[in-house]
Amino acid sequence: MNWTKESLDAQYSAQVVYNLPMDMLANVPAVNAPECESLGFNHVIDAYRQFAGPANLAGKRIISSELGAQRNEAYSQTLPELIWDVKRSIVGSVNNFVSEASLGDSLFKLTNQVYHAYPFSGSYPNTTWPGFTTFAYRFSNMHGPRQPTWEYYDDFMNWTARVQYIGQSGIPKIDLAFWLKKNEFFDKDSQYRPNDLAADGWSYEYLSPDNLVAEPEAYVSDGVFAPARQAFKALVLRGNDTLTVAGVEKLTQYAHEGLPIVISGGTPFNLSGYNVSGTSYVKSALAALTTLENVHEVPAENLSASLQSLGLTPRTKVDADRIWYTYWREDKQASKTYVFVYNDAWDSELGLGGSNGSVTFETTGLPYFYDAWTGETRPVRDFQQTNGCTTIPLILAGNQSTIIGFHHNESAVSHEHHKPRGLSANTRHDWAEPFQASSPAKSQQTLSSWTLTIESWTAPQDIYADQTQSAKSNSTWELSSLEPWNGISDSLFNVSGRGFYNTTFSWPLAEGDCEGAVLDLGAIVNTARVWVNGHQLPPLDPTHAVADISGYVRDGDNEVIVVVATTLGNAVRPHWGELRSSGTLALGPLPPAQAYGLVSEVLVKQY
Repeated sequence: MNWTKESLDAQYSAQVVYNLPMDMLANVPAVNAPECESLGFNHVIDAYRQFAGPANLAGKRIISSELGAQRNEAYSQTLPELIWDVKRSIVGSVNNFVSEASLGDSLFKLTNQVYHAYPFSGSYPNTTWPGFTTFAYRFSNMHGPRQPTWEYYDDFMNWTARVQYIGQSGIPKIDLAFWLKKNEFFDKDSQYRPNDLAADGWSYEYLSPDNLVAEPEAYVSDGVFAPARQAFKALVLRGNDTLTVAGVEKLTQYAHEGLPIVISGGTPFNLSGYNVSGTSYVKSALAALTTLENVHEVPAENLSASLQSLGLTPRTKVDADRIWYTYWREDKQASKTYVFVYNDAWDSELGLGGSNGSVTFETTGLPYFYDAWTGETRPVRDFQQTNGCTTIPLILAGNQSTIIGFHHNESAVSHEHHKPRGLSANTRHDWAEPFQASSPAKSQQTLSSWTLTIESWTAPQDIYADQTQSAKSNSTWELSSLEPWNGISDSLFNVSGRGFYNTTFSWPLAEGDCEGAVLDLGAIVNTARVWVNGHQLPPLDPTHAVADISGYVRDGDNEVIVVVATTLGNAVRPHWGELRSSGTLALGPLPPAQAYGLVSEVLVKQY
């Protein structure tokens, strides 16, 4: 969009082809910062890849998303659910939500972060508590001080900003390009439905034949397509694809230049538009291509196995008991490669969906874990490098992600000061990080005898006069074990707010050598901040909240304080029929009752 640059000296962003009968992929490169939407794309990773392929080919640094809108969750969307959307977007090559960040020597530094959406925060005509609510309560989320979680947003926004920084560093590298020609994208459905590619670690994006014709970076060098951009290893054409004459001409050129072309499930002959001579041409051209050594006809089933039988391999070979998605960024200027790894557990309940496995990366250099929760980096202890590849075993909780950065200007000696004495640097690094959650503990104790004080947030007496101010009151409960608030008492069934948990434990747990301690809160429903003996712990990953507390424990009694915050969803339930925003009743369904508080066992482990 040159008019914005010429008239306003500004770049242009738009949600391209939103609800219009046009080829989305062909038009994405027309704007400076193309934007999609988690709601319209229904959180589908494959749909994000359709949008991102042309943007990455065109060299767009920003691929944005209006992220966070969800139907019927105006006051019940949790922050872990929100960043679940971020993770699925990132592995779909979407990298802006929107914030900016930079990277220091050992930590991420960040500036700002915005989620959808922050409503008008003052009094509004014909509006009740909890305040002006956009779209008549039909879409999430109403971020701001009216939410009990507001003071705890920093942990999640900073995590998102750091992940976004990685997603904008360098250039994305993608294994496969799928041909895709459609004249409308009203429904953003998966175009490749089997799980075999994802299960084995392949990354892929989609390109319209119009992109092949229009983009200057759409060329082949040394058998690689778009080497300065995604560096695709192969282009996949399927039996039900729609062709264009210009696109087949490009395909023919690429094939003769040595690009592996994989024709899956039969040769397509459906031509876009009515063109008799064009139909004749594409049939003869594709028939001629199948005689070339680098053009391969394979079955539609198990494309991953077919690709590997041809000698092609993914950049991240995954061997795990669940599907792990990966996203690869290569920053040559910094001499680093970043890979985002995500265990997608959309089908699992809270605290379930954990997975063991390993990833073999087609790169070397010194690997580091980049902790997007704390901004810290730490060396990977357990890895093996052979034949130009690095294999790293991982244990990931359900919906957990990790970032691994390879520093290509460092050698194994760089890790020497981090490892135990008596070990020398070599290509096999198998010393264990002593306080990983997966390490066997010498002793552990389930914390009990909790005192819980609940600061309840409920509707004020006059729901019109106090639109954004909840009425607050405290109640205290003695708990022998942890359970959701609505299981403690019927009086807490429709209560939202904050919970202040307090307990103690005696240290050490067992006699003998003691190297350290870990606090394990399991999975977190929404937010949790923790203090041990008055020391606040760093932000915790809600998929499995584990922290090294070795520096905070002392002999004798030790105090643990956990503060949790909830959504406002349960509090609005009793008033649903009387809530109004700008005179309109809440149009969405009654929010479901949510389980609040600490719901997993809290363990202290001694090593």
